[in-house]
Amino acid sequence: MLTPVGLLVGLVMLARAAAPDALGGIAQLGNGATPLAALAMLCTIIASLPVLAVVLRALHHVPLTWLFAAGPQRWRWFFAAIALVLAVQLAMLALPGGQDVQQNIALPLWLVWLAPALLVILLQSATEELIFRGYLQRMLRARFVALWPAFLIPSLLFGLGHYTPHIYGQNAWLVVAVTALWGLILAHLTWQCGSILPAIGIHFANNCVAILLMSSTMQMSGLALFVAPLDPNDIAATRAMLLQTGLMQLSLYALYQLGRAQYRKPARDRASTVLHSPPPPSI
Repeated sequence: MLTPVGLLVGLVMLARAAAPDALGGIAQLGNGATPLAALAMLCTIIASLPVLAVVLRALHHVPLTWLFAAGPQRWRWFFAAIALVLAVQLAMLALPGGQDVQQNIALPLWLVWLAPALLVILLQSATEELIFRGYLQRMLRARFVALWPAFLIPSLLFGLGHYTPHIYGQNAWLVVAVTALWGLILAHLTWQCGSILPAIGIHFANNCVAILLMSSTMQMSGLALFVAPLDPNDIAATRAMLLQTGLMQLSLYALYQLGRAQYRKPARDRASTVLHSPPPPSI
C-alpha cells in the first residue's frame, strides 16, 4: 500500500531527476528561497503529525482519524471551501493595477515540482489544522463550558507560531494578529460544521495560492510561479499588505458563510413545507 510519505519521497526523487539544478539551495532553508528548501520547511511541520498520532493512541486510545469527523456532507464542504478560496484568490490576482509582479521560476520547472508541492502543502495544512483546531480545540471544548477558550487559546498559539521578527521586523506582531484572526475563523468553522475538513480545505487552498502561485520575496518563494517584491524595511508597505490579508480572510469567510446559508436554505424550506403541509387523506 502506497503511503503519503512513500508517495512524497517518490515525487521528490522524480523532481530531482527532472530538475537537478534546482536542488542546490538547501542552505537557504531559512527562507525557503528554492523549491527544495521550501519543501523542507513545510516538512518540518508535517513531522509533528506522527507525534500527534502517538499522543492520541497513548493518552486517548483513539486513532488520528478520530479528529476528522468525516462524512459525505463534510467532504462536500471541504471541496466547496477549496473551490471558493481558489476562485476568489485567483480573481483578486487577476485584477489590474496590483503589485509589481515578476516571474519567479520557469513554467516547466514549476510543473516539475507541482505534484510533490501539492502533496506537501496538503499534509502541512492538515497537520496544522489537526493540531490546533482538531486536538487542542476539542480538548479545550471538553474542559470548559464556554466556547471562547477553545477558540481563543489555539488561535493565539497558532499566531505566535508565526512570530518572525527577523523577517517582518516591526510588523512581526501584526503578523501574529492576522494569523490569530485566521485561526479564529477556522476555529469557528470547525465548531460550526462539526468537522475539521472544511478548515483543512480553506487552509490548503489559501496556502496553494500563497506558496505556489504568488509569493513575496521575503519568505517561501522557492515554489512560487510569480513573486511580488516586498522590502521588509518598508514598514508601511508591509503593514498595508498584512492588513489587506486580514481583510481578505474576513471577506472569504463571509462569502463561505453566505454560500453555506444559501445551500442549506432549500433543505430548510423543504423541511418546513413537509412540517406545515396538511396530512394526506386517510385511505
